[in-house]
This record gives sequence, C-alpha cells and structure tokens, in this order.
Amino acid sequence: MELKQRRIWDRRHFKLLEDGVWLRQISPTDDVELKVKYEELGLEVAYIRNKSASLVYGSLLFLSTITGRMVLRDIDLNDTSDIVLLTAICAFVLILLLMAWMDSNKPLIIINGGEKKIALLRNSPDATTVDQFINELHSRIVDRIIKVRVRPHDPELNYRYKKSSLDLLLEEKVIDEVKYDQILRQISENNQNRIGFANSFSEFEDEDNEEDLDL
Repeated sequence: MELKQRRIWDRRHFKLLEDGVWLRQISPTDDVELKVKYEELGLEVAYIRNKSASLVYGSLLFLSTITGRMVLRDIDLNDTSDIVLLTAICAFVLILLLMAWMDSNKPLIIINGGEKKIALLRNSPDATTVDQFINELHSRIVDRIIKVRVRPHDPELNYRYKKSSLDLLLEEKVIDEVKYDQILRQISENNQNRIGFANSFSEFEDEDNEEDLDL
C-alpha cells in the first residue's frame, strides 16, 4: 500500500513494506528518503497546525500593508521608479498571502509514541484516503509488535510466557480485546499441536522400545 501527497512546494510519498515504511519528502529546502521499521513507530496520532508560522505571516502582512500605504501617499504613477516600487510592494503582499494560505491549509498528522515519528499531510489527496493509510499502518505496527514481543509461533517459548506477554500488550492498550482473543487462540492451537506432536513422537519411541525388548 502506498500514499502520494502533494501541496505547493511539498511532495510526500509513503510505501508500506513488509518490515517497515519507506518515505520520501521533497521541499524547496529538503530531499529526504528513508525507511522506518514498524517496531520503531508508535500508535499515537497528533494533529498539528503551525499557528506560530501563521502569526508570523499575518504580522508581516500587516506591517507591509502599513508601509505600502505610507509609500502610496506620495507615489507618482508617471515615474518609472515609483511604478517599480509599487509593483514590488504588490508582489511582496501577494507572496505573503500565498504563503499564509499554504500554511493554513497544510495541517499535519504526526505518527509518534515510538523511537521515531513520521508526518503526513492531513487532507492530501483527501482525509478518507489518509485515514485508510493510517489504519493499515497501525495494523502493521501492531502485528510487528506482537511478532517481536509475544512470538506466538516460536516453538521454544512456552504458553505461559506468550500469554503473559500478550496480557501486557492488552494492559498497555497496544491491542484490543478482539485482537487479544485472536492471538490467544493462535497460541493455544500452536501449543496443542506441539503437545500432540510430542505425544505422538513419544508413542513412536515406546513402540521402538517394545520391539527392542522383544528382540
């Protein structure tokens, strides 16, 4: 599964791989490409709007408006230098308006709670697509945590250890009751199969011993 996002001067590309998330972010100042393992991410979601930047743009716009008004009092449209100055002021104001609009329309979603975090654009290409991507990402993070901490398919670990590890994930709210019951069922089935295999192997050993005694 992958997600491509874009805003003016901001390109983000995410891919969910088997063992982690590959991402690339391109902006006027950065070109970042990296891969983050699922177990390095957390399940917390933060919604962020950069209000401080909006205040900066608003303040600059206010100051430029006042400055422009003072300059326009004595401007002469028949003078080439005054026309150039007026054009520069208008261009500066338009750029500030554009940057303020871009900032106010670029809310971010931060996936954190782990060793590393990643940031996604909230509404690109749309909120529904982003939510679907985050849900799939969370599902893979949970599956990876279970694989690393519980190790439900490891034959060398006993049932008690696996269940206690699973209980801890439930207490930490990494998994819910439905996921808990599902994994616990798998652990129980694997344990029964292992015991059944061990019993069958013991029966074969007993039969071999009986044949040796007959001989």
